[in-house]
This record gives sequence, structure tokens and C-alpha cells, in this order.
Amino acid sequence: MSRKSAQKIQKLLSEGRFRYSIHCDQTSLDRAVTDEDIRSVGRTAYTIKVQTNGAFKVIGYDESELKLTVICRLMESENLLIITVF
Repeated sequence: MSRKSAQKIQKLLSEGRFRYSIHCDQTSLDRAVTDEDIRSVGRTAYTIKVQTNGAFKVIGYDESELKLTVICRLMESENLLIITVF
């Protein structure tokens, strides 16, 4: 993955330019992950990898400074679709 692509993913996350998949909508509630936690991952990301299915795996820290992983996909609208968080 290029540095430019990684920066784009970080920027979209940190600016809150994402929406949740149906699956993630429920899992984020179950895991008490907030929009601000996901934005925080964008600001603190230390690993961003492209998965074999084309999704991005972003690892950073939530608002409580706990490690949080976000799996997301870049949409045609130039926003991110959050697939899952853990």
C-alpha cells in the first residue's frame, strides 16, 4: 500500500467520513465503540494494511487509549464503510 493511500484512509477516519455496515452497526453498539473512538483510530493509526479482499485493516487507539482495530472499505463516494471493529 502506498503512503498516500494510507494517509487518505487515516484522513477519512479522523474526519469522521465513514458509515457503518449493518453488521458493524450492531457490533459497535455491543462493544461500546463510538464514532469518536473510530476517529481516534484514524489519528493514532500505527498500522494500515490492505487485506486480500481489498478491505483495509487499521490499528490504532480509541479515546481510552486502548488498542482498536477497524476493518473498512473505501467507497466510490470517497467515504469509508466500516465493516467491523474489534
